[in-house]
Amino acid sequence: MNRSLPNKLKNQSILKTLMLLFILFFVFNPIHSQKSAINDTLSLEQAIKYYQSVHKRNKEALFASYGMAYCYYISGKFNKTIVMCRRNIDKPSEYQTDFVILYANSLEATGQTDKAISLLERHLNDYLTYYYHAFYCFKYNYFNQALKSIQKSIDLERNYPQSHLLLACILYEKDNNILDLIPLYYALFIAPKTDWYKNTFIFMIALLKGNQDEIKIPIKGDRYNLHTIEDFITFYTSKSSVNHFEGFSVKDFTMLSDAYLKTNFNVSSQQETINNCYKNFFSQLQKTTFMETFCFYLSKDVLHENIQMWMKQHPDKFDQFGAWLESIEW
Repeated sequence: MNRSLPNKLKNQSILKTLMLLFILFFVFNPIHSQKSAINDTLSLEQAIKYYQSVHKRNKEALFASYGMAYCYYISGKFNKTIVMCRRNIDKPSEYQTDFVILYANSLEATGQTDKAISLLERHLNDYLTYYYHAFYCFKYNYFNQALKSIQKSIDLERNYPQSHLLLACILYEKDNNILDLIPLYYALFIAPKTDWYKNTFIFMIALLKGNQDEIKIPIKGDRYNLHTIEDFITFYTSKSSVNHFEGFSVKDFTMLSDAYLKTNFNVSSQQETINNCYKNFFSQLQKTTFMETFCFYLSKDVLHENIQMWMKQHPDKFDQFGAWLESIEW
């Protein structure tokens, strides 16, 4: 029932990924991860009976209280979840933040979004509470509040990919900020082989090519029915079924990316809207010869170019890129 990331992504992990090119980093939403864990081991009914029996024996067993609340949540019994979370939300424990997030998600699920946002505002104490506060503010078009909270979330934990996706969406919808691509590059770099990777890449290429008409922005009812930032990315890219990558190569991607960074990242007057982790990484990347390696790594599972052929032609590229990553502060 641990809500933290299985392995916080560190430079060494990325280096191994670059060299091996197949390591899967498991990145998850705490709500969805626990749902999977329960479904894989117990039926909901069995899980609820187990947690109830533990709770009956020991009312102070907060893991059992949280387990019951979570089971109620994934079975759609949001009011029961709210009651259970309300009883335990102010008790200091390792589950306190989990109760806050579950409580907020349940309030939002029952149409009490303003209460969910207010609750999170009173408990902004780690990257996930800041993340959910930012997401709900974004969902209901409170863009300024969303931007402030997601920047704080990233400052606290830069290796949670959904935070970078959310920042990109906020920047795009708020005022079509020219730097909205930067967090997308970063998210794709630290989280390859995720379910949302392809749609995020499609979104990024549409922005990079200036094809804004390919992006569908959710409004009103559509918007309120989207429950994760991955849902938003999927909606953005649902407008057309055409092959977005036909005739588009890694070389094209590299040229566009290089031009974008040179003409926008270095000179933008909106630098305050992005975090230092981006500034540190991309300012140093531009001083190297690794842009093609970086872009090939991002696109290898989407553009389907022959990775073995490319590596034969450039045998030292990934080793050199990995050594460079290890040598810099980012």
